[in-house]
Amino acid sequence: MLTEERYAAILRILAEKKAVTVQELTRILDASESTVRRDLVALHKSGRLYKVYGGATSIDNNYSSSEEDMKTKRELHTEGKIAIARRAASPAAPRRSSARTISSTSTRARRRST
Repeated sequence: MLTEERYAAILRILAEKKAVTVQELTRILDASESTVRRDLVALHKSGRLYKVYGGATSIDNNYSSSEEDMKTKRELHTEGKIAIARRAASPAAPRRSSARTISSTSTRARRRST
């Protein structure tokens, strides 16, 4: 497959899926990872897609580049966070070491377990 044909195929896939991985493109295009990565760099430099870690996203994607603050996040999906906290604090929950983050869900779980 010629370079321009690969470019067109990549852009066609992105128009449908909005995001694609290097692995998927390698399989679909029957090309090496290095070829796919070079293609993504070239298409990114020409402004036709966004190259991201492990793949690419469409220029006209609907992904948000901003993130809600913690106060807002604490109020989102509270039922699910409470369910996670209950499960984590229950005696039936397996006791194993886990990394705790400063996410709104783990904050809810820590409050529940104390």
